[in-house]
Amino acid sequence: MRSLSTTFRQQILGSSLLIWCRFVTFFTYISSFSIVKNISNLKEHIFSGFALIFFTTLLEFQSLFNASEGELGSSLSVSSPLASISSLLQHGIFLIALMLLVMQWRNILRVLVRNIFLWGLVGLVMLSFLWSPFPDMTQRRSLAFLETCVFGIYFASRFPLKEQLRILLYALAAVGLFSLLFSLTLPGSAIEAGVHAGAWRGPFLQKNLFARVMVLGATVCLAITPENKKERYVIWGASALFITLVFLSTSKTALGLAIFFMLLKQLYKVCWWRGTKAIPFLLTFVLIVGCLMTFVVGNYESLIISAGRDPTLSGRTLIWSALIDKIQERPWLGYGYVGFWAGLDGESAYIAKAYGTTYVPPHSHNGFFELILAFGLWGVFFFGLSFLSIARRAIISARLNQRLEGLWPLIYLSFIVFYNQTESTLVEHNSIFWVIYVSLALSRFIPNRNLTTQPINPTHRFSTN
Repeated sequence: MRSLSTTFRQQILGSSLLIWCRFVTFFTYISSFSIVKNISNLKEHIFSGFALIFFTTLLEFQSLFNASEGELGSSLSVSSPLASISSLLQHGIFLIALMLLVMQWRNILRVLVRNIFLWGLVGLVMLSFLWSPFPDMTQRRSLAFLETCVFGIYFASRFPLKEQLRILLYALAAVGLFSLLFSLTLPGSAIEAGVHAGAWRGPFLQKNLFARVMVLGATVCLAITPENKKERYVIWGASALFITLVFLSTSKTALGLAIFFMLLKQLYKVCWWRGTKAIPFLLTFVLIVGCLMTFVVGNYESLIISAGRDPTLSGRTLIWSALIDKIQERPWLGYGYVGFWAGLDGESAYIAKAYGTTYVPPHSHNGFFELILAFGLWGVFFFGLSFLSIARRAIISARLNQRLEGLWPLIYLSFIVFYNQTESTLVEHNSIFWVIYVSLALSRFIPNRNLTTQPINPTHRFSTN
């Protein structure tokens, strides 16, 4: 158990953070009206970087207020005292992004029509309160989701892909560096006890959530071509930081995916070859094999156990079987946004019944199950078409853009597919992963064919850049 002095220090730190967040929130609202009048490129970069940090959930400091998963007497995901401040920051970011979009309203329509299927999915989210078992909660969360989408629209319309990646790099590096310092300063909160004793979670709720953000940072580093020696050192340093923190999190899935994405980047360079008509089939094969590998890595302990004793993969197949029953009850529109998982008070109580206990898991351990639970087959339809639309442009971008930035759309789509085999990073409000998805869906990242360089030298096929 934590000592009294440790608890007292956490209370002092929590109070200080509350005061600081109130100041930042007040400053955000007041400055939102002056920023748009005297906007500069640097200010927009700083604003976007701060917003991306916010969307990682770092500023909620969940580990300060939540005991480790599995720790004696703990209750995972207790409401943070900073939740109201976080909500105000969310509204402030939305307000500034909306006003900046209004300033360039002539370009917005051209941006919005780049992926019309995305808006079919957004429409489902916004209307899903009509059939949700918890309409009030769904309506509130869907409005937060819309605010997240607005920032994604702004990010896509304001910055080209090259600048987006660099803003992402510096924002995530700031998250990683702060998490390192936070963990060294407050190990009682940042390092888990209980079933994951010794695993780092930083300011985040749980080690896997922390590791997921660090893997994203490492993945961004793979897609940036250094402009000079100084930037190369920055990328190397950030990569080392991200990988180190993934190691310290002890998340085997995150570590396996980080290594896999490094290999995947080299494989995707086949898109730079001329005359390779089999590229779409190769990429499909990679995605299928990668999904199988991710599933095995993410569930290897359960698979080992099931080989001898437990055919349910430590209960996962029970969850999935029960979820299939519930999906069949509402196959077309699902249960609405965040309308299913509500413990014993909602439809998720059926999962506890399948378990034969009062325990209700917080999610299904699969992002695609979450998608169909919330929005049914219509949600799968719109998300699938929006994904394929991005994938088509991503392959063209990789073919025409002979820089690492041209591979980023493919790499991130792979990130989405692989990570959602064991977690949910698809349709979420206040999520950096959804912000990036929206920005990719609406960004113009296919270079002008007239501006492409000469045919690639064969030696470039195996370049390590």
